Amino acid sequence: MTNGVSVARLATLESFLAGYVDSGRLPGCTCLVSRRGEEGGFFRSGLRDVARKQPVERDTVFRIYSMTKPITSVALMMLYETGAFALDDPVARYIPEWKSLKVFASGTEQEFRVTEPSRAMRVKDLFTHTSGLTYGFM
Repeated sequence: MTNGVSVARLATLESFLAGYVDSGRLPGCTCLVSRRGEEGGFFRSGLRDVARKQPVERDTVFRIYSMTKPITSVALMMLYETGAFALDDPVARYIPEWKSLKVFASGTEQEFRVTEPSRAMRVKDLFTHTSGLTYGFM
């Protein structure tokens, strides 16, 4: 154990991520695992700049796309760990305007019918993408 983190589990994680680099699915990656504010493990693999063959360093900055959902989910899980909410809480507890939401019943984009949902939307529905929310084009 390193700061309460299993060395064997860290090795498994490192091997798993290195597999993505070795297979060419990722050019490079870093991973830092911490527990209670203390570093439990760090590893890096691959290249930060493929064209120049520069290796990934501890301070490599990665460009990320479409990360709103995972970053928001991590932030919410940090709040969950503090007891700020329960996964079965109704979303309307935190967004009161959503208390009377209706759900699609039938029709087309131009002409549709809505009905009462069978139950209130829960926080966990947002995490599992089963809330019924969709993009405007659907």
